[in-house]
Amino acid sequence: MIDSRRGRWFPTLVTFVSFWFLVGALALANWSTTLTRILVSAVLALALGQVAWRLQQRSRRRRTI
Repeated sequence: MIDSRRGRWFPTLVTFVSFWFLVGALALANWSTTLTRILVSAVLALALGQVAWRLQQRSRRRRTI
């Protein structure tokens, strides 16, 4: 799960953090809708960043090979 050679722990960490952000956003849904929207937007931004980072890593690997 953790590979420090290529920094593979980063996507795993982002997935873990974004998952708990989503859980927290759902828990706070009845408390404040504005805060929930901000948290959901942050989760979506993290997920899109993770996808972009993985695609960039794949393209780098193809170039080196």
